[in-house]
Amino acid sequence: MRREFDFRLEAGRFFPLFMALFIPWVIVEMLVVMLSRRIETVTESAVTSVLLWPLVVLAVFLLTVLLYIPILRRLIRAVSLDGEAFAFEGSIGRFTGLNLLGLFLTVITLGIYGPWYLTRVCRYLAGEVSYKERALHFTGKGGRLFVIILLTIVLPMIPLVVVQARLDPSAFGAHAYLNPFQSFMLQLLVQLVFWSVFAAYVYSVYRWFFTNLRYGLRSVFWTTQFWPSVSTIWIQIFVSAVTLGVYLPAAYIKLYRYFVGRTVVGNESGPAVRLGFRGRTGKGFGLLWGQLLLTVITLGFYTPWAIAKAGRWFLSNTYVEPS
Repeated sequence: MRREFDFRLEAGRFFPLFMALFIPWVIVEMLVVMLSRRIETVTESAVTSVLLWPLVVLAVFLLTVLLYIPILRRLIRAVSLDGEAFAFEGSIGRFTGLNLLGLFLTVITLGIYGPWYLTRVCRYLAGEVSYKERALHFTGKGGRLFVIILLTIVLPMIPLVVVQARLDPSAFGAHAYLNPFQSFMLQLLVQLVFWSVFAAYVYSVYRWFFTNLRYGLRSVFWTTQFWPSVSTIWIQIFVSAVTLGVYLPAAYIKLYRYFVGRTVVGNESGPAVRLGFRGRTGKGFGLLWGQLLLTVITLGFYTPWAIAKAGRWFLSNTYVEPS
C-alpha cells in the first residue's frame, strides 16, 4: 500500500522567524559593502581582514545557530507521512553549545576537526527527529567523512591548484604570460575538473549521511553505484552551466527523482519499503522558477511562501511503498 508524504508550512507564522534571520543578514552584507568601499590602502585592507572579518563571521554564525533550531522545528513539524506528523524537539542551548565547541576545535586544529564536528551536529539533529514517538538515529563516523573530504576535495584540488598556478599566475594576482584565449581555455578546463570532483564529493557525502540513518531496527540503503551516480550529477551540472543556470531547477528535480527512487528502508528480518517520486519535471520547473522570481521581485520577503509551495510540491509527490 502506497503511503503519501505531505508538507504544510504556515508561511505567515514562519515569516517573523525568517525575518529575524533575514534582516540581520542584509544589514551585515550592507556593512561589508560599505566598509569595503571605504578601504583605501592595502594596509587598511589587511588590518580590516584580521580584526573585523572574524568578528563579522562569528556574529553571523551565532545568529544562524540561535535561529537554526526554531526554524527546523517549524519545517520538520510541517512534514507528515500518511497523515502522521514528524516531531522535532531540539534545544537551542544544547545546539549552541555543540556548535561553539565544534567551531573552536575546528579553528585550533586548522579545519581537521571539521568532519567530526559535522558528524556530531548530524547525530544530534537526527536524534531530535521522531515519527510516531520513535526517534531517528545517526550512526555515521567522523573518520569516514574525513576520508571522503580528503579523497574527493583536498587531494584532487592540490595538483589542480599547482597546475593553474604554474600555467596561469594571473589567477593568483601575479603577472600573466598567457594570452586571453589561452587563459580562458585553462580556466574552462579547471572548472570542468573541479565540478567533476565536486560531483563525487556530493554523492559521497549524501550517501554517507543517508545510509547512516536508523529508524528503530530499520536502516536506509541506497541502491546506487558510484560512477553512474557521479556521471548523472555531473551531466546535470554541465547542462545547467551551458544554459547559464536556466536549467538548474530541472536538474535539481531530476537528481531528486534519481536518488529518492533508489532509496530503500528496511532490515534483514522484515519487509522493506522503497521511496519514489512522481512529480513531473516540466511542472516543477515552472513552479520553482515562478517562486524564485517572486522571491527576487519582493527582495527576499516572499521566501517563506516560496519554501511552503516548493516544499509541498516535492513532498506531496514523494511516496513510500512496499519494495
